[in-house]
Amino acid sequence: TVLIVSAIGFLVHATVSFNDRRSEFALLRTIGLSMKQLLFLVVLEQLIVIGIAVALGIFMGMRMGTTIMPYLASSGENAMVVPPMAVEIDWFGFGVIFGLLGLVFTVVISVILISVYRMSIHRVMRMGEG
Repeated sequence: TVLIVSAIGFLVHATVSFNDRRSEFALLRTIGLSMKQLLFLVVLEQLIVIGIAVALGIFMGMRMGTTIMPYLASSGENAMVVPPMAVEIDWFGFGVIFGLLGLVFTVVISVILISVYRMSIHRVMRMGEG
């Protein structure tokens, strides 16, 4: 569920960001940025957004795990749970989820790059001041 919500959220963010910045991309091309530089700029922007989001998600998940788990390790009679609760990470599941999320990110970024590459500078600039 989190994977699907994350993928949809990233797709919406990327689409809205591209549509809002279409005239900026055209203007950058008009003032002399090469297509390679513009594509690099788009990839860099998306990697920064993804990197910050993933880093914050991992950090907050670790903090929540260490904060909440001790409270879950008590019995109904408020006695110590034996053996003590240990946090275990399923690395295979972690790898599969992050691999699928990486695939979604790659596909969305590729679609954005293709859209930037196919963008007609003249048509965007004629659209007006928006």
